Amino acid sequence: MLLLVAMAGNAQNGDVKYPAKKLFRGIGNSGMRMYLVHGGKITIGATAEQQGAEYDEMPAREVEVEDLYVCETEITQEQWKIVGGDKAVSDLWTSEQGLGDRYPAYGMSYNQALDFVKKLNDFVSNTHLFRLPTEAEWEYIARGGQCATGTRYSGSDAIKDVAWYIEPSQGNASQEVNKLKPNSLGIYDMSGNVSEMCNSWYEPCNNAVSNPKTALGIVTRGGSYISNPEQCRTAYRGFCLPEGKGDKTVGIRFVVSTKDIEPGYENFEAEE
Repeated sequence: MLLLVAMAGNAQNGDVKYPAKKLFRGIGNSGMRMYLVHGGKITIGATAEQQGAEYDEMPAREVEVEDLYVCETEITQEQWKIVGGDKAVSDLWTSEQGLGDRYPAYGMSYNQALDFVKKLNDFVSNTHLFRLPTEAEWEYIARGGQCATGTRYSGSDAIKDVAWYIEPSQGNASQEVNKLKPNSLGIYDMSGNVSEMCNSWYEPCNNAVSNPKTALGIVTRGGSYISNPEQCRTAYRGFCLPEGKGDKTVGIRFVVSTKDIEPGYENFEAEE
């Protein structure tokens, strides 16, 4: 099945320019929208606006990230089913936790997530295209990259603007993606809704390098619909077990490195 990717011009939000948009048609009714994130350097972890950062966010450190594309939203339940994600995962979805095409897919283990990555890459006939972000890439994107605004959450200092979190008025369940405000890159739900897995091992200190032999699990970031405001901060770190049963509050979002997009790749075309 040939998928087409559309590229759109920049849109503006005040002084912040949203990067070029791409759209993978065929992966859900609205496709899989991705934004170009220009690489650069940024300080992650226990920065001043995080206000009372946890010990595992220390020390704050500078990271450098290369250009990449990132999914506008978490992978949805519709996309999971279209690509052929593990049915054992979709069997976990309930109306109490959030059920529907535009709700985030949740409940996968790390190994099931990697299996979905493989199926998705096979789906678009490119074995090296989609992948989970590293922890540093995730936080770079959540903070806004070169468009970083120094907010406590991804896109705002007011959590209700950008995050579904443990708040009775929000129903304490996952919600449809794209319903709240995006961050300065145009990316949604990086704070709250469902936590997101990274392709990094968790150690209880904010090290640049981690060791799978000493790690406690796979890094999860962003907080979820049962998280308190502290756990939805852009610097907050969590983890899950790679082989364990999937957590109903954990989902996935993918990135594509620009260096992995071959010139003239047949699935890309200009959008009108």
